[in-house]
Formats: sequence, C-alpha cells, structure tokens
Amino acid sequence: MKYPRSLFTGAALAVSCTLIGASSIIAADDAKSDQAAEAKAPVKETTKDQTDKAKPAAAENKPKEAADAKAKTEDTDKDNTDPAKDEAETAKDAAPATHTVKAALFELSVEIDGTFESARMTEIALSPEAWGDLTVVETVDHGTLVKKGDVLVKLETEDLKDQIRELELARPGAELALKIAEEEFNALESSTPLQLKAAREAKTRAEQDLVYYEKVTKPRSIDSAHWNVTSSEFSLEYNQEELDQLRKMYAADDLTEETEEIIVKRAEYSVESSKRSLDSTRNRTERSLTTTFPREHADQRQQLEQQIINWKKAESTLPETLKKARLDLAAQRRGLEKSADNLSELKTDLAAMTVIAPHDGVAYFGAATRGKWLTTANIEKKLRPSGKLMPHEVIITVVQTAPLQIRTAVAETQLPNLEIGQSAEVTPTSNPDAKLDAELKTLSYVPLAGNTFDAVFSMAKNPVANLFPGMTCKLKIELYKNPKALTVPKAAVKGEGKDRHVILSDDKKRPVKVGKSNDKHTEITSGLKEGDVVKTK
Repeated sequence: MKYPRSLFTGAALAVSCTLIGASSIIAADDAKSDQAAEAKAPVKETTKDQTDKAKPAAAENKPKEAADAKAKTEDTDKDNTDPAKDEAETAKDAAPATHTVKAALFELSVEIDGTFESARMTEIALSPEAWGDLTVVETVDHGTLVKKGDVLVKLETEDLKDQIRELELARPGAELALKIAEEEFNALESSTPLQLKAAREAKTRAEQDLVYYEKVTKPRSIDSAHWNVTSSEFSLEYNQEELDQLRKMYAADDLTEETEEIIVKRAEYSVESSKRSLDSTRNRTERSLTTTFPREHADQRQQLEQQIINWKKAESTLPETLKKARLDLAAQRRGLEKSADNLSELKTDLAAMTVIAPHDGVAYFGAATRGKWLTTANIEKKLRPSGKLMPHEVIITVVQTAPLQIRTAVAETQLPNLEIGQSAEVTPTSNPDAKLDAELKTLSYVPLAGNTFDAVFSMAKNPVANLFPGMTCKLKIELYKNPKALTVPKAAVKGEGKDRHVILSDDKKRPVKVGKSNDKHTEITSGLKEGDVVKTK
C-alpha cells in the first residue's frame, strides 16, 4: 500500500520529539579555574587530639572567663583585618563570568518515536456494484499467514444467485417486447407523414366544399324549391282548366252519362291530386328554405371547422407523438441495456463474494492508520459468521512482513533541519541492543493532528529477526556535526538577525557570524578564534 504524502485522516501518532543538543565542548579552562580556586582556599584542620583537649577546657571555663575570651577574640579578629584582601574579594564577586573559546566537537541530533510498517500493504474492501447484502459466512483468523490466492472471507450468495436467475429468465421477454416496440415505432414513423397529409387535404376539401355549397349548391337548391312550387301551381291550374272544359263539353255532347261520369271523375281526381301536390310542394319548399338549407349550410361550415381542428391537432400532436414514441423506445432500449448491465454487475459481485489474498503476507483485520491497527476490534465483530459488512469498508489488510519501513511524525520546529536522504539510527523497542540504519524517504509538509508532519524512513530488507509491522522504535537523526566548532554559551551572543556580536573580556564589542545552536551553545562561524575570552553575562 502506498501512503499519500498529504494529511492523514486517522488518529495521529503521539510523537515525542526531543531535541538532543549533544554539544561536546571541553571546558578545560573553567575546570582549571575551579581547581585553582579550591587550591588557594584556606583549609582549617582539627585533629582528634585537639578536639579531645578542647572538650575538658570548655567544660572547665567559667562564665566570666568565657566572656573575657569572647571579647579577646573579637578584638584579635578586628586587629587582623586586611583591607586590600577585602577589596580583591569584592572585585572578584562583581566581575562578569567569562568563557574561553576553544575548538571542539559540536553536533545536533533529534530523537523521535516511530512505528514499523510494511512497505507493501494491500487493503481489501468490498465495493459491490449492485448488491448490498454483505453477510459473512466464514473468515480467516486475525494474524493468519496467507499465500496468494488463499480464501480470506466467504459471504452469503443464495439471494444474489436467485436475483441473477430472475434477470436471466426475464431477459428474453424484454428483448421480444423491444422488438415489437421497434416495429410499432417504424410503422408510426412511416404513417405520421401520411396522416399529416390526409389532415391537410381534408381541411382543404372542406374549404372547397363550403365555397361550392355557398356559391352553387345552395342557390340552386333554393331556385329548385321555388320552381317546384311554380310547377305544382301550373299543374293544378292545368288540371283545373281541363276539368272545366270537360264539364262544358260533356254538357253539350251526346255521350252517355256513364262515360261522362268516368272522365269527369278522372279529371276531378287529377285536380285534387294537383292541389295536394301543390300543398305538399309548398310545405317542402318552405321547409327547405327555412330549415333544410340553413342546416346544410351550417353542416358545411361545421365540417370545415372540424377539419381545421383535426388538421391543427395533427400538425401539433403527430410529430410530438412520434417524438414520444422515439423516446419511449429509447427508454425501453436503455432499460434492457440497464438490465444487462445489472446482470453483469451482479455476476461480478457474485465472484467478489469470495475474497482471496492478493499476495503472500499476514491477514490483519481492519486498516492501518500510520502503522496502528485502530479498527481491528470493530471489524473483528463484523467478520464473525452472520456479521454484516459495509460497502467500501476496509475489512482486511494483507501485510508483507518485509521489507519494512518506519513511519513517524516530526515537530514543526524540526522541518528546516530535515532533508530527504538523511540517515538515522534506529533502536527497536523489542531489541534495544540492535542498532539499525534508516534513510529519510518521504517528508510531507501538510500538518497532521498536533501540528506534526509525516515522515517515512526506508530500511534494508530484513534488518533484524523478529521485527514485525506495528512494533515501535526510536530514531536518532543526526542533523549537524562539526568536529572543530568554535562555540560560546548562547547568553554570550547579543543582537538579532545579522547584527550579532559578543563582548570580549576587555569590554570590547566584537561582531560575529553564528551558525547552528542547541539549548546551551551557539556555533561561531566567523569573528572569533581559539583563545578569545568572551563575557557570558
């Protein structure tokens, strides 16, 4: 597993980053001065015999003699006082402390806590594409040594297999329904232009029919109705005249009476028929003029209006109906494709329900966070039979025991002193006598919790036996080393920035350039030489 150089979201490793200023400066002059001071100091010795003699004398002294002795002693001390000696001692106490500059070893190092971790760790998380029920059937034990291809976890698959079978059975019917829908759409696509054309033509014919009815049919129908009345009136008038003539004629001729009666009756019948026909024609004509013709005219107009509505509807809905049919067909195709994809995803998920080791290593429950297994207890509960796993949750990490690397965190104040490639001495907690070599491999400048920064040190393959991921260690990183450094106490350096200086023993100000510093001493790179004496106050 490759760790990012960015901010880790897990719990930050508690880091103790203590700057060890190993300043090996030999203060020989200070030691000699102390020895000389001790040599000059008067030493008052009291022997055993003197002590024994003093005791009886003290016991025999009377109060008066004691008072006299005390007064005599005070007078003697007053007479023996040396003014020159008192002045020298006062001057010595007031004189500032000094430091003699001498070349010596000066080095800086930092000691930090680290955790061994595998350089190759593969996190295993179930990420099903369609299936959501992740029920555990069996799993390996935490810390099991596994080989590539070994089964790590088995999950329940019966319901998943049932759903796969249902999709497989439903697919032929869905394919047939899609084929029918495609044929229906093709027919609609072909008929839509014809229906639009028919609607336009029907509207045009209705317009023409109305115009023809108003200009030709209706006027002719009215004229014909009037002519029918006139014709019926003429027929009645003709039959009536004929009847009148017959009666006149038969009144003067010699025909028999029976024949006359027959002819007259026929003529009378014709007159009566003409009367009735005229009455009927007049009624029909009146009906046609007042009702039939207006209705026919209205029907023609209504038919035209209906054809216009049909045409507008066809123009607006037929293309949209075709578009909707096209969209429905596309949706049906997508549905079939989605069903196929779902079936494929479920088959893929079925294969993933048996988790196998991607490579040789040790199976750890959960995920490592900066070398620590913080989720193991929670994942272990879920990996029991009938346990439920969450998608995308790291359940097992297969860890190679070698090669190892060390993950640690450094304080912000140490970042300027670290560089990729720096070496470090490693002391495993499990084997304090072992001293291993490591090299700074990566350094992140994205802060972790506690404002520390991630660092990874690489190590040689299998550096020591019985060393496993998760164990801890101490790293000592050599930041700086100068075997012949000129140093002074930090308090001796005055000023800030580039304006640095020291005060010599003769109270003269000497500009200096400084190098590295630890908690006690500061390296002087220019401005002083061996033997110079500087004031430290």
